[in-house]
Amino acid sequence: MSISRNIIALYASSLATAVVGLASAPIYLHWLGIEAYAITGVMVMMLMWFALLDLGLTPALSRSVTQFVAGTRDANWLGGVLAGLERLFGVLALVAIAAVAAVAPWVAETWIEAAALPTATVAQSLMLIGAICGMRLWYGLYVGGLTGLQRLKWIALFSAVAAIARLVLSVAAIAWLWTDVRMLLAVNLVFSIGELAMVRWRLRADLPAACRGCAPNWRAVGDLRNYAGGLALTTLVTIFLNGLDKAILPIFVPLHAFGCYMLAYSASQALYRLITPVFTAVQPRLTEMCERGDLAGFAALYHRGAQATAVMVMPLGLLLAACPESALHAWTGNAVVAAESADVLRILAFATVLHSCMYIPYAAQLAYGWTGLALRLNVFMAVLLVPALFLGVQRHGILAAAWIWLTLNIFYMLVMNVLMTRRILQGHMLRWYLVDLGPPAVASVLCAVVVTLVIPVDLGRIATAALLACAALISTALAALASPLRSELMARLKGRAI
Repeated sequence: MSISRNIIALYASSLATAVVGLASAPIYLHWLGIEAYAITGVMVMMLMWFALLDLGLTPALSRSVTQFVAGTRDANWLGGVLAGLERLFGVLALVAIAAVAAVAPWVAETWIEAAALPTATVAQSLMLIGAICGMRLWYGLYVGGLTGLQRLKWIALFSAVAAIARLVLSVAAIAWLWTDVRMLLAVNLVFSIGELAMVRWRLRADLPAACRGCAPNWRAVGDLRNYAGGLALTTLVTIFLNGLDKAILPIFVPLHAFGCYMLAYSASQALYRLITPVFTAVQPRLTEMCERGDLAGFAALYHRGAQATAVMVMPLGLLLAACPESALHAWTGNAVVAAESADVLRILAFATVLHSCMYIPYAAQLAYGWTGLALRLNVFMAVLLVPALFLGVQRHGILAAAWIWLTLNIFYMLVMNVLMTRRILQGHMLRWYLVDLGPPAVASVLCAVVVTLVIPVDLGRIATAALLACAALISTALAALASPLRSELMARLKGRAI
């Protein structure tokens, strides 16, 4: 299947889910308030921590499926691996759900400082979140298998439809049945169970008959330990890095301030929707090329992926960094919350742009089965992160957490690619910095500067949203023209015109 078609399908799905995310925040703020919105931020944090239970096995399954597609593994082996992982993930999910339910009352009383929400509401919300996270953990295993089969168009369509249906029913439930965050979470739990059943059915249907009905092959599962173990440790440290701020902030700041931080965080996280489709489509293809020894094709796809990532994320990311308050006001319609969250968004947006640029280099490392570099770098940064966050948040609140995240990503971007190209893709380091990332960055910065100079302060919400949308489109077009991808894009446009 064409990698371009996979990317287009994933972008269409990402656009749909991004629209859902953009629509949901102001709706939830209006109906439930900033503290209830902060509870959804707690769910984001818990989803990160639950990902630790994956143990690196989901990407290991995806790689195993890719090896089967490439012809280096047989169907019986793959069926045994899948059967074993299914049972393992089921046990992990159920145990984790029970553990969250047991500690939820204590966490609600001692960890979360809520002013408007009763402690019982917070505790029950945490229990529902635990169940959602357990289902999403299990769901991820099957999505990993479908990714290895490169059924990306189906994943894209299913994800978009599910996200839209979830939003519609959630809004209907809190508007007409029960205006409470627990109703919102209950609807999400029902959808999570349904999505789990659907992706399991699809993966089973798409695998050969020889893969179905196999008994668990625990020896084969154990053979994944080197690759999965490296990924698990990397994931552990990565989640520690990404989630520690969200774990520490509720201890030292009120739930209202944490809600403002999570609003800015959610806005910055939307940028990942622009580059995740590229990573999802490119990573299994890089693995396949590596398995087949196509090093020239591997290098070419690596640079195309890096260029596509830069073109997609830099224009909007740097625009958010330049005009954070205007963007938040246009999004939420709440001028007070927008002003309180703007400085955090400015920093987080820039940090997210830098972090996004590292996705394709990380995909190249995964294709080679090399997990040690990311692990060592993340451990080093985690050692610095803990004291920095505890000291910074106590003294400077939510802004300190944003600055620390930006500092870590600057270090990560400067160091990882230098170290990576000593082992793989030798001689490609400067091309990545100067050719893949440099031209789109210059174009995006210039556009962001122009927008900050011309955008009126008192422009209305709708007009501001329209201006920022037009600026993002123009900036993206200029970044694409500045990128080496322009020749490929022009050829495709000419081909369609003919």
